[in-house]
Amino acid sequence: MPAPLKILFTDLDGTLLNSGRTLSQPNLDALIRLGELGIPRVIATGRSLFSFRRVITEQAPVDYLLFSSGAGTMDWRSQSLIDSALLDAASVHRISRYLSAQNFDYMIQRPIPDNHAFAYHGSGHNNSDFLNRIDLYRDHAVPLDGRLKNFGPACQFVIIFPPGDTRWQTLPADFPNLTVIRATSPLDHQSTWIELFPPTVSKSQAADRLCRQLHIDPVHALAIGNDYNDMDLLQWAGHSVVVENAPESMKTEHATVAHHDDHGFAEAISHHFKGHTGETP
Repeated sequence: MPAPLKILFTDLDGTLLNSGRTLSQPNLDALIRLGELGIPRVIATGRSLFSFRRVITEQAPVDYLLFSSGAGTMDWRSQSLIDSALLDAASVHRISRYLSAQNFDYMIQRPIPDNHAFAYHGSGHNNSDFLNRIDLYRDHAVPLDGRLKNFGPACQFVIIFPPGDTRWQTLPADFPNLTVIRATSPLDHQSTWIELFPPTVSKSQAADRLCRQLHIDPVHALAIGNDYNDMDLLQWAGHSVVVENAPESMKTEHATVAHHDDHGFAEAISHHFKGHTGETP
């Protein structure tokens, strides 16, 4: 029998939220029930704090937030920042020079809590997803040209590759001393986003630090996700589930529940409790 659940980690977009980026009533009810059982509810998302607040209110039944893929950790109930990570100015300068020389389209995100703001460098090639992200954050985005020497430290880099562009595959080897995270674009759902972070950053590392703080063994953790940037968290947790809209390669490695538009999160919680005697869904 699986170990009893003592903490819940869930991805946000494509997992907890539906295609309309809203929280369905069954998923909301599942979060509320977890709270009634005293089980900490943790959202682990690639979104920045600024972006997260666009879709989740401070009153939501959430206990902790791991944002920007684990670069920041927040106690959501008290709205206090627990932890954050940073790339130093020298690293930012070195990485940016390399990415520019490779003719990549990328953004350098400001330090937490302002890492929704960024400077960007474009290759001039056709990359609509890159341009759409700039437009989406037009009030917080500036061109990088002439600013690099004075940029200072940063939270992360975001490099955007259009569909079919496989140059991203070299980046893990190019930056062996950084965390390199792959994600499917949340904008066009086709482009590949690569994020570069300090080596201490990942969803699983942030989750592990939080569990140590709460004195919870990861064997009692349930993780729910849907995309490549959830893989390390799913592999770390004692129990792991993906929703139906996850890539096929992930569904072969983890238990699968309903599509995120069909309340897969609520199904995952219900299925987990049904596997335990003495626990109530």
